[in-house]
Order: sequence, then structure tokens, then C-alpha cells
Amino acid sequence: MATWRETPCVRGRTATEDDARAGRAAFYFGLSEGQESHPVDLDLPRCAVLHDKDEGDLPVIVIQAEEGNNGSGAVEAIAGYRPLTGGIGVCMLYQLELLPEPDDRFVKRPPT
Repeated sequence: MATWRETPCVRGRTATEDDARAGRAAFYFGLSEGQESHPVDLDLPRCAVLHDKDEGDLPVIVIQAEEGNNGSGAVEAIAGYRPLTGGIGVCMLYQLELLPEPDDRFVKRPPT
């Protein structure tokens, strides 16, 4: 966690396929006519807690946030993240509790 601010991410623009392949992004959109995607300014990378009804609370580092219109007029905000345990994930932005820095949920506690 000492180097969380160095986590590769996408800032100020939408992600490309190269970003996703390089691990700077969790997803990219191949947009068709009438579809749009714009970056969401979250000061990335950003600590957050993902609230998942099945998995519970998971501390993550947000590496990407985009707001898009899929052509039907509905606008959705999607985030890409890295769990502390490794890997990569995608969720709706509303599922994240954004934090200014890691809190006690980011500290691994030994089993009691």
C-alpha cells in the first residue's frame, strides 16, 4: 500500500485497447455510431471500497472511470479497479465508496 499512488491508470481520456492490454485499464469501448464515452475525473488512481451484495466490501484501487451513452440515451458510469489481492475488475461507479486515501479496511489483519 505504500506505493498505491503509482498504480498504472488512465487519466483525462477514455481507455484504449492498448491501455487494457497494458493493465492501465480494465475495459475499453469499441464505440459504434451514436455511442459516446467520456472520462470521469476522479483523481486516479483512487482508493475505494467496492460494495458488492454477494461478496461484501472489498478494498480496491480505481484505475479507470468512464461515463458513456450506449446509444439508447441511458448514461452509465463504469469503473475499472484492481483488488489488493491482484487481478482486475469492473463495476458500476455507484458501487464504489471513494476515499481520499487508504483507511483501516486496506490493512491486512492477522486472523484471531
